[in-house]
Parts: sequence; C-alpha cells; structure tokens
Amino acid sequence: MSKKKHYAKFLIIIGMILAAVLLTYFFPKADKTHNRSENYCDFGNTFSCIDYYVQKSTGTVSVMLRNEFNNQIKIELIEIDNSIFKKIECKNFPKFGNMKPDEIKEFKWSGCDFKGLIVGEKGNIKLLYKMEGNDKKLKAEVNTIIQ
Repeated sequence: MSKKKHYAKFLIIIGMILAAVLLTYFFPKADKTHNRSENYCDFGNTFSCIDYYVQKSTGTVSVMLRNEFNNQIKIELIEIDNSIFKKIECKNFPKFGNMKPDEIKEFKWSGCDFKGLIVGEKGNIKLLYKMEGNDKKLKAEVNTIIQ
C-alpha cells in the first residue's frame, strides 16, 4: 500500500474521532426523551440532580442540585407547578439564594399534602425555577416512585 492510502485512512480515522468528540461535547444530553416509567430529574444544563425524592409519609419533596454554571448564580425561586399538577400543596418552602460553581444544595418542601398520590406508584412533578436577572421561569421535571 502506498503512503498516500495510509495517510488517507489515518485522516479518515482522525476525522471520525474528532466528529464523535465534538458531538459528545456540543450535545451531551441528546437523549432528552424520557421514558415515563424510568426515574429522572431534569433541570436541563443549568443544574445536575444529585438526589431527589417524594415522601408521602413525611410530606416531603426534596431535590438536591449541583450548580453547573462556571459562575455563582442566585436562585430566586423553585416552585411546584400547580397549574399542571394540582395534587401537591406544601406549607413550608425551601430557602433560596446564591450557589457557587459546583456547589450542591438541597431544596426541600415540607408539610406537603399529596392528594391522590399513592405510595409505591410513579409521581411526576413539574417544577418552575427562576434565576436572578432572568424574568422567565424555566421548567424542570422530577419523575420518581412515591415513597
């Protein structure tokens, strides 16, 4: 085989590796379609969910998040979206504030009444959150087994 053919094969292999790396980098969460039967917590690229649960016996909803931004951000609001899901009403809400890059915080609602949700079944909770400097509320979602 000639050197040109070896060189061409080498360039094709390098190009394929580069394409795979770039696609992974620019589209890390390309599989955004969730199966309704699986557990998931989706706050987009803003935060990663470290842990989450819905516990009917204690009346608690908890979401533990890591700030994936490179700067400090201020969370002004995370709320259960009752316009879609009118089965959860809580008396006590999480405290919000600043989160440094890579900082992990737990946001917990307590004193919650889970109307019609059954322990052991799947629960899907829609959340809205707002960050300082952004007037728009962003959507998030938690799908998990009710404990």
